[in-house]
Amino acid sequence: MTMTTQEMISQLNASLVTEEPDIKIIDYVKLLNEKIFNIGIDFIDDFINLVDKDNCCIDHELLMKYGITNLTAGSYDVKKNH
Repeated sequence: MTMTTQEMISQLNASLVTEEPDIKIIDYVKLLNEKIFNIGIDFIDDFINLVDKDNCCIDHELLMKYGITNLTAGSYDVKKNH
């Protein structure tokens, strides 16, 4: 019998309650992704660093680095399309 995603998340949460009750949210997201979803989240550390700085303006180079956009004129393209 195959477990549903919800059942897998519930099982992971139950084990974390006893094994790592003080896990940080970003570590939880990474662990959840690793164990269940396996989605490419290479950008997450850069994003968290921006949020920690209380500066969520994401540089066009990061958008290009992670394949979110393909800007030819840098941040001008973002402003032009806004």
